[in-house]
Amino acid sequence: MIWWPVYFLALCVATFLFLKYKHNYWRRRGVRQFEPEFFFGNVREAVQGKAKIIEICRKYYYDLKKKNELYGGIYLFYSPVLLPVNPELIKQILTKDFEHFTSHGLFHHENDYMHNHLFNVEGEIWKNLRSKLTPTFTSGKMKGMYEILYSLADRLEKKTGNYAKTGKPVEIKEHAACFGTDVVATCFFGLDSDCLNVPESEFRKYGKLIFAPRPVRFVMEMLINWNLLGALGHTFAPKKITKFFTQVITETVAYRKKNNVSRKDYMDLLIQLQNENQLNEKELIANTMVMYAAGFETSSTTTTFLMYELAKNQDIQDKVREEILGICKKNQSGEVTYDDLADMKYSEMCIYETLRRYSPATEVPRCCTKTYTVPGTDTVIEKDTFVIIPAWLIHMDPEFYPNPEKFNPENFAAEHKHSRHDFVFMPFGGGPRLCRYR
Repeated sequence: MIWWPVYFLALCVATFLFLKYKHNYWRRRGVRQFEPEFFFGNVREAVQGKAKIIEICRKYYYDLKKKNELYGGIYLFYSPVLLPVNPELIKQILTKDFEHFTSHGLFHHENDYMHNHLFNVEGEIWKNLRSKLTPTFTSGKMKGMYEILYSLADRLEKKTGNYAKTGKPVEIKEHAACFGTDVVATCFFGLDSDCLNVPESEFRKYGKLIFAPRPVRFVMEMLINWNLLGALGHTFAPKKITKFFTQVITETVAYRKKNNVSRKDYMDLLIQLQNENQLNEKELIANTMVMYAAGFETSSTTTTFLMYELAKNQDIQDKVREEILGICKKNQSGEVTYDDLADMKYSEMCIYETLRRYSPATEVPRCCTKTYTVPGTDTVIEKDTFVIIPAWLIHMDPEFYPNPEKFNPENFAAEHKHSRHDFVFMPFGGGPRLCRYR
């Protein structure tokens, strides 16, 4: 028994030396690093729920820019992370040298079929899946779903119109989330979730669960080998969420095939791919679920902030309203058609400005898949090194957007948009792995 204290002390010393060595990774490579804390690296506040990673990176971003550095180094626990702040280097990583950064660096394991979606898979699997799914996002296919969207928008208008008559404040975020859920459930599953009228519906319930904070999962995925996690049953999403969507999707596909039902929606397109043996059942389920998650969350968040800014800025709201009414007047039906969307330039500018100010993706993650030398330097980025591109910090940088805290749709007027670097606006990432669900 007398040796146990010695063993424990030796273990503590070994752990300390291991972390000390790991936390000098960038310094050994001549890269400016920001001093990590023991065990946590630079993300203690994120683990504690006190700040998001992008907020932690803010001080690093401006410090690097102040010293004219192209990039710096931080740590997620003991894992080194490259933090590029130069738009041209970011462009190199996302496009020109994409073959070195083809992965998002998210947890995946062959035992979990729910990771087989476009956002998660890598290499040749990603290329093949992307080529199969790209035709599902053509303007013609989107036009076919427009009538469905329009009818749901009409439902939202009536719902909010009733609230407007009361003159009382409205919690618009939940309404936008319910509307987004209805859109995705209808377009992708062919089901009327009716969340606007039944907020406690199953689709809304599990939609909330998908995005519920799970700090323990985050820590496990950063600290434990993924093969071991997979063997222990760790999955891309909690099992009750996977079970719900698997059941809904499987039943929907079976019903449509049995009854020869066609709704010209996203599910139809995936079923067609499955019938042509281009998509297996697991890929169909995984890609439908991630489309649901990506579709309702990003659209509802953007809608919420857009309506908030329009409410705050009456002059901007008046311009949007005038543009829409002008289009309605020229149409005999008095409605906005799919083709009219291309003429709604100012409304589009407002949406882009909302995406800049309140980015759905505050950072763009990448993982080095092939050893990379940063152009013009001796810095070598090793395989499996994480990269965090601070998209939201760039969106809020006064160098690119004067007075960035102000909601200003003119930031996206043609003359301003074309004068900026291509990679200072990245609400959905960039390069070949640009979000296809945007």
